[in-house]
Amino acid sequence: MAAADSMSERLAEYAEVLTDSNVAQFLATENWTIQQDLGWEQVWANAEVHHRGSPMYLHVPRNNRLDDYELRLAQAVEAIGQAYGWTLPTIAERVSAIRADLFFVRVDQSSKDGTIPLRQASEILESIDSMVRSAALTAHNPRATGKGRLPEYVRDFLAEDVRMGHTKRGSFIITVAARLDTDALSVVSSSPNDGTTTVVERPFDEAPGDESPVEDLTENYTRRVMTTLSRSLEVTQRYVAADGSPDDLDAAVALGMRLPLIKALRTAGAGEGVRALDLSFEWSTLEPMRADVPNRVRIDREAITSLEQVERQLATRDEDPRQETIVGAVVELKRAVDPSTSAVDYEGEVVIQGEVDGKLRRVTVPLQGEDYDWAIQAHRRHIPFTVTGRLEKVRRSWRLGGHVQADTSFLEYAARSAPVAPAPLDMGRELQQPDE
Repeated sequence: MAAADSMSERLAEYAEVLTDSNVAQFLATENWTIQQDLGWEQVWANAEVHHRGSPMYLHVPRNNRLDDYELRLAQAVEAIGQAYGWTLPTIAERVSAIRADLFFVRVDQSSKDGTIPLRQASEILESIDSMVRSAALTAHNPRATGKGRLPEYVRDFLAEDVRMGHTKRGSFIITVAARLDTDALSVVSSSPNDGTTTVVERPFDEAPGDESPVEDLTENYTRRVMTTLSRSLEVTQRYVAADGSPDDLDAAVALGMRLPLIKALRTAGAGEGVRALDLSFEWSTLEPMRADVPNRVRIDREAITSLEQVERQLATRDEDPRQETIVGAVVELKRAVDPSTSAVDYEGEVVIQGEVDGKLRRVTVPLQGEDYDWAIQAHRRHIPFTVTGRLEKVRRSWRLGGHVQADTSFLEYAARSAPVAPAPLDMGRELQQPDE
């Protein structure tokens, strides 16, 4: 009894995953069958799993209003652990896999004490986010380059359905769970009468996308994202291993290799002592696989080093000027180098916090004359400022270059509604905020 109580306490950490419904779904997909269904409790058995020489039976509570519900659920979970030799985190991972595709990122890295720098861990997490984001865009539109603004559906998917799981023991392994849309999934049901388990197909709604069709629009979008990611990683590994020529580049891109993915892999593998990136997948059994995809891709140190050349190839291929419109708050004002310049020709820079590639970025924008004056008004009145130009990334900073155009129409309208003339520059007043 004391062991069960202890299990109940530890089970609280995984309460959202280890529910009676999820446990029952897990058992159904692992060849367990219902021997008895009392409504408030189910008895499951598996002839291939033995305990003390006899087929194992599990009692799963199905009514959370029972006084001893948590105790009985803890006993069922503990029995699963005994049956398969799993720890509680492993049980939670396996159970969650029936409702989500799992993506494991293992950093094979030499370390004296088994730790890595916090900054490196942060960069790895950001790299994983970039990998999944690139795959989500490609799954949504196969012709997407992985850059540009995120469609609303893709943004919602990344915000709501992609989760980080518990880190595995033994190495630095990050678990990413991409939750499947359970309303569109196949439903697994077991019959207590004949002891058989059947899979009932439920029709899917048309998967999201744009005018560019994918091979199978009936496939669940989450599954499409994760299989796209798996294929993209594999084709990248093969391209690098084969020392792909520029002639092979288009074919690799057609198969899913993308510049954001290359950059993410380089960042994740940039840590000192990293020997390889071990990337693996575990697919939910509730969603049928539409095609063969790799379950594991390993990118070794030599391949990681070669990614720099691939990045240059892709950057050259995609280096057409990128005109971008940035809308956001003016968070910083910088004076011109020579403040004695006349007001008409006065040049300065502003920093706008706006969306770039689906994320908030600080973008430096050079302005002059009245455009700079209006930027000051936008800053003072907390009104979004809109500018268009050629977006460039200089080292780790974003900058708008080329012929920069400011759209001041909304500011002019706001000024007419509540008249406040554009403030002429006070050349004696320091507007520049400290540089970071």
